[in-house]
Amino acid sequence: MRVGLQIPYFDWPGSPQNIGAKLAEIARIADEFGFNSLWVMDHFFDLTESDSKVESIPDGPMLEGYSTISFLAGVTRRIKVGLLVTGTSTVILGFWLKLLRLLMFFLVVERVLA
Repeated sequence: MRVGLQIPYFDWPGSPQNIGAKLAEIARIADEFGFNSLWVMDHFFDLTESDSKVESIPDGPMLEGYSTISFLAGVTRRIKVGLLVTGTSTVILGFWLKLLRLLMFFLVVERVLA
């Protein structure tokens, strides 16, 4: 069985100052414990559940998805990283495709050199 880990929130004690360090810690632990994949989302606002419905929190910390998975790939060795959703309607398609190609290139180079 393959098990993945989703990181839906970045509002930890000490955030936003420690988001990078805490995110790297979570990713390394997931990698060391054998999780197959690690997922974040590409949203504009943090999400919370209240009264059985999901609501957005405009002032909650939320990271840009592609930069986040690039960071996660850089601090892990084996785990696969990905986005659960992405906001394609807000990105120019040509830029988005170039970004994906560049990200895939760096993921391959990182894994080959590791």
